[in-house]
Amino acid sequence: MKKKWLPDLFFIALLLVLAYIPWKQLTELVIRGDGFVYMVSSTINEFFNRDYFYTGFELSAASLGWLLPKLYKTNISYYFYTSLFVMMLINTLFYILLRVITKHKFISFLGALLFAVNYFGNFDMYSQHCYCFFMERIVAVPFILTAFIFLHMYIEKNKLKYYLISIAFYFFAIGISHFGVLFTAPFILYPFFWYVFAKKLDKRFFIKGIMIGLSFLAIS
Repeated sequence: MKKKWLPDLFFIALLLVLAYIPWKQLTELVIRGDGFVYMVSSTINEFFNRDYFYTGFELSAASLGWLLPKLYKTNISYYFYTSLFVMMLINTLFYILLRVITKHKFISFLGALLFAVNYFGNFDMYSQHCYCFFMERIVAVPFILTAFIFLHMYIEKNKLKYYLISIAFYFFAIGISHFGVLFTAPFILYPFFWYVFAKKLDKRFFIKGIMIGLSFLAIS
């Protein structure tokens, strides 16, 4: 089992090194503009004094805006190290997602690398352009990716525990960051089309694919 995973560990390590090289200067930026909005005490107090504050779309942002200044104070680079760490975690999970779907290590590595070093897709979300983007939207992505990994494992292996884990991660991701609803479509369509192509339109699996997708739609 250890030997089986050694090549994957090598590709993940290589991915993280190659992704770190173009993004390492992220930690030299400064927070500016709307990036401070969730770190201001008046904003935090207003949010947490609401009735049912946990239903607000800013839950992850307000929580991080409360926590990170207590941990890092005015050490601005620490905030961006956190952003960089989450970025690398997402890159790793994206590799794992491609790996469990394609079953091919090198293809998964190339796909994850293109994803990881994409400047236009990543810079605004992780940089100081609007640091609240990171706190509002990015922190939910690791949970979304994990949910999708277990969704694939469920429809491939038909083990209920994988479905329950997927639902739990998806529920938590949507709960802490309502921007996660933007990921709803893949969770609806993926199980449906999996059964369409894998089971040759068997009516039982056709209905099962629809029901799985609807369960994620219900959470959204």
